[in-house]
Amino acid sequence: MNPLKHIMKPALYLLPWLGLAALTGCSWEEDPATCLPETTSLQVTVSARQEGDLNSRADENQTEGGEDGEFMNDLCVLFVQNNVVKLKLQPDLSNDASATAGNLENWTSGEQTLEAGTYTVYAFANTNKDYDYQKWKEDAAMLNAPEEIVLTDPAGDLNSGTRKYIPMAAKEEVKITAATRSVSIGLDRLVAKVRMTVSTTSQESVTVKNVTFSGYADKVSLIEDASLSSVNRDQSYSYDTGFQISNGNPEHIPEFYVNETHPGAPFSISVTTDENQGVTYLATTKLDNLPRNSIYPLTLNLNQSELDITAEVYLVPIGAAVEDCKVEPVEGQQDTYRLRIPAGGLFKMQLNSRNGITYDAGGCSWENDPANKYIALTTSGNTEAGGVPSVTGTTVWGYSSASNIYDEYPIYLTAKWTDGTNNFTRKYTILIATEDMFNFDYVETNTNANMASPLYLNKEYLNMFIKK
Repeated sequence: MNPLKHIMKPALYLLPWLGLAALTGCSWEEDPATCLPETTSLQVTVSARQEGDLNSRADENQTEGGEDGEFMNDLCVLFVQNNVVKLKLQPDLSNDASATAGNLENWTSGEQTLEAGTYTVYAFANTNKDYDYQKWKEDAAMLNAPEEIVLTDPAGDLNSGTRKYIPMAAKEEVKITAATRSVSIGLDRLVAKVRMTVSTTSQESVTVKNVTFSGYADKVSLIEDASLSSVNRDQSYSYDTGFQISNGNPEHIPEFYVNETHPGAPFSISVTTDENQGVTYLATTKLDNLPRNSIYPLTLNLNQSELDITAEVYLVPIGAAVEDCKVEPVEGQQDTYRLRIPAGGLFKMQLNSRNGITYDAGGCSWENDPANKYIALTTSGNTEAGGVPSVTGTTVWGYSSASNIYDEYPIYLTAKWTDGTNNFTRKYTILIATEDMFNFDYVETNTNANMASPLYLNKEYLNMFIKK
């Protein structure tokens, strides 16, 4: 009998366990069978997160569920470790009535087996047409990182109806242990939703013909906070269905989608009405970004508030001030006003802040019509100064260079002001009407021909302008 045979035979049986013990760090005292990599059976639950109201995003309770069609239609979940897909879940939802309608709010997998460790978990819904889920293979390296995937204007496709379901995505770092029995993932919609209301302080009915929201991004990354280059904030949404509003009777525009837009410039809104052959109101928002999965409530108030312009008119070179000069609205012409001056005279107009409205001097300007031959704009009351095409600020000087020509000459006022959280800009036309000097009553001043700086302060007249 060979005594070594009885010794070596048991040792040979132990060799596989010894190798496993070396790989797993087991000690001689431990049972090698207990040193296998830890695994666990778990279920994966995916749900579409509720949307957050931008007016109260600091309060996590201020959320609401999506509407019909704003949930899952298709789904893919990846558990990735060291750039290798360790687990891929892509359920067949073709026979699920809720999913077919885009209304699947939650989905839970069957039992899945995973080794313990830390995983990057990706989940996507309604994006299979943007990136074929089949390109990701289980137990294979990821060919395209989800962070590199970019969708072009999904909001525009949703608004137009060419895309039926809202794209959603999520990325989370998850630690799996032997005790883990479930993993839950919340999907965020890649777009925001704008909820707009248009109102007016006018007691008379106003017909709105168009509302346009502009300035949001033209593309969005699949994964939140992923690097995104060459983004243009040139997208806009227009609502062209006419409606009527009056004081106390606002209109709620159907909700529309905009792409996630990172902080930058504010957004622009224009509202066109049928007042006097068409008036366009302009405003900019205080908000400069639109997070994904958010709701932006926005109220536009076409407010008829006082715009205070005072005017002074002088006869040159006598130095007499016109008594009771006024900037008066032109009947039948929206945003058009008239200032009467003696031909060859000097005028000054001042835009004054009033009723909580503060005008932005740097954003206000007075522009002369290029066709005006006999009206000049200046920054002072010197009638010997050459005219300029435009003057920035809330005050403008001007004069008539012909004492015997009677006509109307348009100049254009761009007024910019802040009211509450929004900025407003509106353009007005002011007709400078030159008339015979004997059509006016005068008050003597100390003005001389060269300086033409008035010392006489005229009566104050307020004109009611429609604010946009």
